Amino acid sequence: MINLTLDILFKKQGKDLETEIIQAVTDARKIIFGYFSGGKVIGRDQIVSTSKRIPRTVQLAYCKYYDERNIYNIACDWEEFVSICLDINRSGITNSKEKFAKIIPDFKAVEGELVGTFLTEVKRGLNLMLMSLWSKGVILLPANVKLPTTTLGNRGKLVVISQSFDTEVLRFFQKIRDLGLDESKYLSNSVRKNIKNYGWRLILTTDWHKVEDVSVADAVLFLKAMSDHKTKKQNFISFVVPIREMLSMLVDEFGSRTKFSMDDFLQVRKKVFGPLSTRQNYSPKKLDSGPWMSDIAGFDLEPVSKVWARTQVQYINRKKKRGMKSYESIAKSLTLLNQYLFYILPRSNCTELPLTPKDFTRKY
Repeated sequence: MINLTLDILFKKQGKDLETEIIQAVTDARKIIFGYFSGGKVIGRDQIVSTSKRIPRTVQLAYCKYYDERNIYNIACDWEEFVSICLDINRSGITNSKEKFAKIIPDFKAVEGELVGTFLTEVKRGLNLMLMSLWSKGVILLPANVKLPTTTLGNRGKLVVISQSFDTEVLRFFQKIRDLGLDESKYLSNSVRKNIKNYGWRLILTTDWHKVEDVSVADAVLFLKAMSDHKTKKQNFISFVVPIREMLSMLVDEFGSRTKFSMDDFLQVRKKVFGPLSTRQNYSPKKLDSGPWMSDIAGFDLEPVSKVWARTQVQYINRKKKRGMKSYESIAKSLTLLNQYLFYILPRSNCTELPLTPKDFTRKY
């Protein structure tokens, strides 16, 4: 299942949703106390916004207003509560005062002390609740959600603080984000950067918690939504999530546990998008940006591929200078050749055409 909207999709409602929200409050409190008070539970009267208090307690503001009992004193129902949490997640504090009024328990009694610094810290706790609900299969988040973060150390390193909610698939890609990109060393630099920065966005829109949950059909629908956003057919996200490479990494890492092959991905993609367009897939810029992914362990394909790409670009440009007005057939041949060399050939189980040299045109 995948969420291609920019809203929350609920998988549980009613009493089940209520129970999970209460648990999410507990989860968020535990993480916040763990990060900002060494795990020690601080009483709400001791949590103040002033910077004169040492150690500071302002980071615990969420715990001042939310616990398993007073959460029932909010001014809206449970589904609206979660939806408002998402709205606050994606907006600035100054634009969210009316939203906070509905979801902070006993708001009128505490309104006078809700300064901006407090609300910023409350927002972090609400973000943790969203992650808790997602990890338990209660909701699917939209792709433009923001992760709960904080800065640690003298240099202010930005840290995601929701790791305890990372399910198996998310943990795999977050490890790349947090520890580096060694696990994706067979990818071009641009693809590695995009996986590191945006790969988690795909996962949070799905119920892919275990490797066995990953669905090629869901992945292609996400790919289509990104494509439709570019052509203004759908309001989605402008981030580039390299889905094919992410699926390939899962196949490489988990083998038979994945319920799909990269051939399955190509087949589903063809059904949804139709045949590859040579106008879309060939251009000097795209060729020079790097190859299709290779599965050859220990072999750095990128520098070799750039030489290859420059040669192709030079070939096309020389043809143009000699007066060639139409180069679509050559471009199509080069697109097929690159796909064959850098994507199909390293996968012995792939059945996408062309399979053998006899399937190529005379251009080769």
